[in-house]
Amino acid sequence: MESVAAHKIERRQIVDIRNALVEAKGPGAATAFVRAASALFGWAVENGWLKTTPTLRMKRLSGGHLPTWTQQDLDLALAHLPEHLRRPVVLAAYSGQRRGDLVRLPWSAYDGKSLRLKQQKTGAALVVPCHPLLVGELDRWRAEAKSTMILANKFGRPWQPNNLTKQLQMALADIPGFQRGANIHGLRKLAAVRLAEAGCTLHEIGAITGHKSLAMIQLYTAATDQERLANAAVLRWTGKPK
Repeated sequence: MESVAAHKIERRQIVDIRNALVEAKGPGAATAFVRAASALFGWAVENGWLKTTPTLRMKRLSGGHLPTWTQQDLDLALAHLPEHLRRPVVLAAYSGQRRGDLVRLPWSAYDGKSLRLKQQKTGAALVVPCHPLLVGELDRWRAEAKSTMILANKFGRPWQPNNLTKQLQMALADIPGFQRGANIHGLRKLAAVRLAEAGCTLHEIGAITGHKSLAMIQLYTAATDQERLANAAVLRWTGKPK
């Protein structure tokens, strides 16, 4: 009975669990799960319980992390996604919040200027002032709302986190030129990068994203910080004013 149940497990299910762990526990936990699953299914194949493993050649997360969206990715997604998938992208890109927190936001969390939430992973209570572009979007969505939740699927019902990830990844895969392997978590990273590009400090970025670890923010924004510091260094070197 157990071998039959294991035989029915599909690769897509493993990927969904991995992505859910990225959101709930972080990339490290997701990578550990993939390694454990690979070892378990590998043992089953070696001992004749299964013919193949759903984790065969499954790509590990580079450095334990999913890729950051680029501005081009965001522009492509906003131009091509249907409205019920476009909205989660907008909300993630301009709030910097995790998928699980985004789908749990009721309209009562929005006061016309800010979003108020308690992060599921950290328990942090946040007040996130909204970018003017996000305010415009939220005001329009609220005027059209048929649900008590800010985000809803095409049937007007609240999103289930894993289903949102699955539907979004399928839609993004059909967009020519979109970065392969990126999912909604990469928008949280993009928000951090854009805040860094605007000159925000690590503590200011953390006040938006709710990160407890400044080291994680540094990881997200390393390239931006490097470029800004390098430009400043060259200006000093050449004797030109900043």
